[in-house]
Amino acid sequence: MLRIALVFALVAGASVRIADACPAGSPCLKYRRPPPAPARVWGYQRITAVTMPRLSRANVIALLTSSDWDPLWAPIAAQPNANVVAPPRVRFREARNVNRNPLPMNMRTVIVREVEFHDGKAMVGVDGEVFQLGRCDDSRRHVCLTRLDGVTFEQLNAPVSPDSHFAQPPQ
Repeated sequence: MLRIALVFALVAGASVRIADACPAGSPCLKYRRPPPAPARVWGYQRITAVTMPRLSRANVIALLTSSDWDPLWAPIAAQPNANVVAPPRVRFREARNVNRNPLPMNMRTVIVREVEFHDGKAMVGVDGEVFQLGRCDDSRRHVCLTRLDGVTFEQLNAPVSPDSHFAQPPQ
């Protein structure tokens, strides 16, 4: 009988301490952690090596969709104690060839909608950002997509006034 009373007293004492730490009815912030910060992707690198094709829409889409792409990112958090989660690999799909097959957990699908050419360079739209297709810095056989900060397709397609090609007198 004495043992039962002793066990009951220990359990009651432990529950009082837990209740003091996290009072009933209020959110317990003791174990709350900030949500993981999304990683900022500055580019993608094609997994399989290939030479750069001639720049046409069909060739660029074939290059994008024929392999998976690894994200290039910097693990820097906006908040000092936040966790940064690595972005998943990307599999590009043309809009007319999207299927519903499930992908692995570390993979996501990006539909290729915007492919444009400016000044002999291919520009690809990924998640509303403009990326330039080209060779990676360290290799001739690896192809990368590099994000162009502060550039939108609207800026690239803005009409150029005919007078901008000539020098204008000061006003």
